[in-house]
Amino acid sequence: MNRIFTFLFFLTFCTIAWGQQETQYTQFMHTKQMVNPAYVGARGNTCVKGIYRNQWLGFKGAPVSQAIMFNMPFFDPRVGFGVNLQHHTIGVIENWEADLAYSYDLTNQEDLSVRFGVMGSIRQFSLDFSDPDLFIRNINDESITRGENFNTLEGDVGAGLYVSYEDYYFGVSVPNILSNIIGANEDNPLAANEDPHFYAMAGGLIPITDSKLALFPNAMFQYVQGAPWELGLNLSLMFDNKFTFGGSYRLSNENSDSVDLLFHFQASQNFGLGISYDYPLFEIVDHTSGTIEIMLDYCIGEKSKNMSNPRFFF
Repeated sequence: MNRIFTFLFFLTFCTIAWGQQETQYTQFMHTKQMVNPAYVGARGNTCVKGIYRNQWLGFKGAPVSQAIMFNMPFFDPRVGFGVNLQHHTIGVIENWEADLAYSYDLTNQEDLSVRFGVMGSIRQFSLDFSDPDLFIRNINDESITRGENFNTLEGDVGAGLYVSYEDYYFGVSVPNILSNIIGANEDNPLAANEDPHFYAMAGGLIPITDSKLALFPNAMFQYVQGAPWELGLNLSLMFDNKFTFGGSYRLSNENSDSVDLLFHFQASQNFGLGISYDYPLFEIVDHTSGTIEIMLDYCIGEKSKNMSNPRFFF
């Protein structure tokens, strides 16, 4: 049965890979710098963050992702610098990525920040067809060669804009602008392409009067040519700047994707722990127990003075 699932999973991925390559994190409000270089340095101090995602538990060859993010002000509070290291596996596919990001605040105001950012990326794409359990449906496909591996190294560039006003933010970005061929058979008109992804994000912190509670809504929209657009909607409740509970709903123009539960504990001003669980809402639900994410973050020093809540910009 696992072989059947692996084959179906791999077949489905190969069908859509040319349109949808970027990993989508449930805790997207905490991983903004991976898709928007303008975010680096926005919090005003040095932060490092790690996240692990295990998608569609119970599937052999299901997506697994790890990422480490680092960002800091660079000599001047208006200048930001960041590094992302990412690793993704899905079936016979393995990807590594390293990003360098730079941002600059176009304003010099206490409550308003308009940051423009650019990033450069190096990505390695690998295909491993050596698994003896791998079932190849079309043995004449020149992109698939039994027992052999395929590797390619590609470069890319990205750009973004990130605006924050008091406790609200909005951003737009294209983290990978170039269209690279990442398939083994470049002559095939259906060869896998790495297409540009377009992101829009927004959110804010809304204090509830005369209480230690605050609402924390967030949204992220993603579009790439040839694939359904994706929209993640999240609403969380924050208590005493320490505990955050919330739920998300992810949908596309074709179907509902998942409902998600999120929890974050701010153990101290510098250290936080986040965890999330996704429950799928499409056909795969009968074969998986869901998706989990675990995130750790640590920041050095105090937040920037113009940020009223230490939790908001994590």
